[in-house]
Amino acid sequence: MKISVIGCGYVGLVTAACFSDFGHDVFCMDNQEEKIKKLNEGIIPIYEENLDQLLNKNLKEDKLIFSLVNGDIIEKSEAIFIAVGTPMDINGDTDLTILYDCIQDIKVHLKKGRKKTLIIKSTIPVGTCENIKSMLNDNQDYEIDVVSNPEFLREGSAIKDFMNPDRIVIGTDNQRSIKLLKTIYKKQIDLGHKVIFTNIKSAEIAKYASNSFLAMKVSFINEISDLCETTGADIDEVRNVIGSDKRIGDKFLEPGPGYGGSCFPKDLSSLVNIAKSYGNRIEIIEQVIESNDYRKVKLANRIISKLNLNEISNVTVLGVSFKAGTDDVRDSPAIPIIQQLIRKDINLVVHDPMALTNFSKLYPNINTALDLYDAVRGADILVILTEWSIYRKIDISKLAKLMKGNKIFDFRNIYSREKIIIHGFEYECLGR
Repeated sequence: MKISVIGCGYVGLVTAACFSDFGHDVFCMDNQEEKIKKLNEGIIPIYEENLDQLLNKNLKEDKLIFSLVNGDIIEKSEAIFIAVGTPMDINGDTDLTILYDCIQDIKVHLKKGRKKTLIIKSTIPVGTCENIKSMLNDNQDYEIDVVSNPEFLREGSAIKDFMNPDRIVIGTDNQRSIKLLKTIYKKQIDLGHKVIFTNIKSAEIAKYASNSFLAMKVSFINEISDLCETTGADIDEVRNVIGSDKRIGDKFLEPGPGYGGSCFPKDLSSLVNIAKSYGNRIEIIEQVIESNDYRKVKLANRIISKLNLNEISNVTVLGVSFKAGTDDVRDSPAIPIIQQLIRKDINLVVHDPMALTNFSKLYPNINTALDLYDAVRGADILVILTEWSIYRKIDISKLAKLMKGNKIFDFRNIYSREKIIIHGFEYECLGR
């Protein structure tokens, strides 16, 4: 099947690479000429595990082609997926400018008498698909069906999530589009993966609701973690009990510096504003946002309280991507913590195995180190903010020799206290 994917960002690239690997002929389009040129050369602008191999494999087999937005390709495509960015605006709403511009570009290329199915993967407020359908079908010379097909990809494991999804959500009541989507997703369906058919509005809300619920679990366990610290309970034991309940599950129950990334912050904010626009309140999500914001302030203050006020402290931060497995620093919980630290009289060094380039674009004046042990050399305080596996494998005895001080803030709980304090460190973690 011939498929177009418009948008060569994170979701678009993963979608295009996976569909082409399923055997579809995929054209992935964008309006940035330089990006298209590099992608056709196999140069990917983001880091995602196994994406480069999958992309290059299907480029060589001519199953995947990158192109500027092209009318002939749109005309020949049996399905058109939209995966453009829908960022948060200054009011906390979803900015649909890029999406609507994309729809206008598509409209120019539609031919008379044609039936097309437009599938929206971008995260959009409820009612957006209906607006798009109205924009496209104001001309009766063609018939366009608009489907909501939200993505549920986790950065760092997006290929796995696409190939083996928990569920595929298809929001439409159009039988022609249902048949088309079943054909496109045939490989996953044949493997027994769950497909949920809903109306358009249910699919639109489901993406926001799913992310908001996961974020709520993150904030919940962080607050329980604080309670464990002050009472002498152990968060690892508590979350084991909680996670063993099949009604709850054990995912997203690790204490840390809070949620971040390109999805959770904007989706929660958008959901709150969507509800208000319909005269509703989702107060529990409003509290989750407030709790998550305060989380970073609280952890930064824990570090600041241990600074030596009589001299300049050397602080090393390990990890600035919002989670392990990605180079994405968008709304990383590490950023506001670092912002508070640099207001103090300190020498700061940052290390991350993948995200230093993106971090340095935001903070070119903050010192970074490519080598892990160079980063910790001479540090008075070590702060772990991202759970990269490389940090779990640190030689603690070597660390003790390289650091000048002995304070470690492990805000991902990657070490056991016994393993650290035996080397003379003052060790602080979460909920233990």
